[in-house]
Amino acid sequence: MKTPREMLFQRHQALEPKLDAVRRNALAALERPGIAQSWRQFVFAMRWHLAGMSAVWLAVLLLNIDSAPGSTVVIARDKIPTARVLLEALLKNRCELMELTASPAAGEPAGVPPRRSENQSAIEIV
Repeated sequence: MKTPREMLFQRHQALEPKLDAVRRNALAALERPGIAQSWRQFVFAMRWHLAGMSAVWLAVLLLNIDSAPGSTVVIARDKIPTARVLLEALLKNRCELMELTASPAAGEPAGVPPRRSENQSAIEIV
């Protein structure tokens, strides 16, 4: 004697491949959403981030509105020294720095370590 469960399985066993195909089609449709739907999901996922960044940019704009455009410094073209004057000032400043720091003579390069052969080893091997 068969149980009711076994009878139902036997009766609907032929429909199982069709149900599997329907299930696969439904899952495939869920896995590849449309372009509009994916953009909508992306924007909804980022809504708190976008709101926060918008608030920050509004605060920046409000703080920058306060500064008046006339308060910027404008340099007149006639007050800019020529290249020759700038070069002379640079050379004079360099000479003054060399005198103050008492740099070595021009023939001797500054900051070059001595050769290894000139170093005396402080460690003696016994």
